[in-house]
Amino acid sequence: MELGRVGMTAPQLEDLCQVNIQPFGESSDTIDDMYGALGKATMKMAFVGAAGLSKSSGRKQFSLSHIGFYIRDNYDFNDEQFLGMWTEFGVLNKTEMAANVLLEGLALDWHGEPIGKASNNSFRDFRAHTGRGGDFVVYSDVLWQTVDAILDLS
Repeated sequence: MELGRVGMTAPQLEDLCQVNIQPFGESSDTIDDMYGALGKATMKMAFVGAAGLSKSSGRKQFSLSHIGFYIRDNYDFNDEQFLGMWTEFGVLNKTEMAANVLLEGLALDWHGEPIGKASNNSFRDFRAHTGRGGDFVVYSDVLWQTVDAILDLS
């Protein structure tokens, strides 16, 4: 019996053959564009292969041919969360944010570029003002790794 196939999307893998997860991201992490986009998210792993009986031993086994890795992130704006200080060119790291606050007294620019201070409340205000926007789930592309492993299921 086949399980999954290479080329499935992350949501398809999620529904059919996701087997393990690893949450990542903490509020103490370095702020960079990835942290600014994801914050806390989950790396997931999905198995692709076939289940059956071993021809030599008759034991139940799973013949693993590929592992798909992907990220899933929930974007909801319900709690109080600071999302960083942003310019047109990206998010300021923690040192730059501290320098902006301490040296420039909460100035709204960084080296001449305007800064937007974002929080979950910013998105809720936008939603209330425009009637648009909402919570959503984001999946990354799938990174496929070829493997050749037999898992004994007996």
